[in-house]
Amino acid sequence: MKLFRYLPAFAACVALQAVAQHPLDDLWFGTIRPPLAGGVTGQVQDRIFVGDNFQGLTYADQDLFGRGNTPTLFYSVRRDAVSGQSFLSTIATPVAPHFWPPHVVDEFALGNGTYNELAFAAPDLTYGPVILYDINTDGLSQQFGTINPSGAFTDNQFNVGAGTGFEALTFAETDVTFGANLFYYLRTDLQGTHFGTIDPHQPGTVTDRWTLGLEGFYDSMVFTSTDVGYGANLFYFIRHDTTTDQHSFGTIDPLTGAAVDRFTIGTPFDNFTELSFTTTDVGYGANLFYYLRNTDTTDVPEAETFWAMGGVALVGGLWRLRAMRRAAKENAAVSKG
Repeated sequence: MKLFRYLPAFAACVALQAVAQHPLDDLWFGTIRPPLAGGVTGQVQDRIFVGDNFQGLTYADQDLFGRGNTPTLFYSVRRDAVSGQSFLSTIATPVAPHFWPPHVVDEFALGNGTYNELAFAAPDLTYGPVILYDINTDGLSQQFGTINPSGAFTDNQFNVGAGTGFEALTFAETDVTFGANLFYYLRTDLQGTHFGTIDPHQPGTVTDRWTLGLEGFYDSMVFTSTDVGYGANLFYFIRHDTTTDQHSFGTIDPLTGAAVDRFTIGTPFDNFTELSFTTTDVGYGANLFYYLRNTDTTDVPEAETFWAMGGVALVGGLWRLRAMRRAAKENAAVSKG
């Protein structure tokens, strides 16, 4: 029999280890361990159950909101399935000074736009320092936008193309071949998957640099100048084989465009959608990659995954309460059976 402890909505926040199953579209936030991070290379571990409808994943050491408890957070965009409203959301890990639970908080609304990718850059790239950047769509074209931690956002700083299939966005302050302070993307069309650059300075310059040789679909990409076992100044991707659905974690050398699978991750049932990285130990160790994924089967949370609810958890959105109530009803039905 499944066990699920359900607390009243306004009870004090208490971290609960949940062993309930979750809906198919719900997402996990977790870690991937590269060679120089110690431990088992290629280890994939779910850490936090975050909910559904998240796009983009990026990280900032800085205290973007100036509240004293908001450095070392991950950022994503959550789209409410009922209202269609999008929200800039934060994901908090166990390292202080985070006040958690809740793990996930909607910080402010972003309108009804559809956000596809998210990246962070500390330098002032003409839009101000220490802000977030995104690729979004209005249904006709894909656009490069900015999100200021103050709550101000602009969806269309410039267009990046119509129907060009952007599936990854990351930032490199380092000049890795094409210049400093550039964004890098992956996009797919009939010719294959392209690795390219975006110069964010107006009017915005989008340039394909390489067509990647590996087959399959590229799901996500992130840059780090840190050598985690394969060399410095590389881009890292997750892709899946279109025949077997098996996912691979690999590297892209910006000097040559060579894409290399390093190890397989997950199972054919997994769907890794986003990838991020930080050298900072945010509770699980330094120099780890972080992902969002869902599965085609229901999941049981691992021992390090916790749910929480209560008055503070409501700040994270009623979506969390709905998910927990749904799980509680499922368990009640099992108990009666």
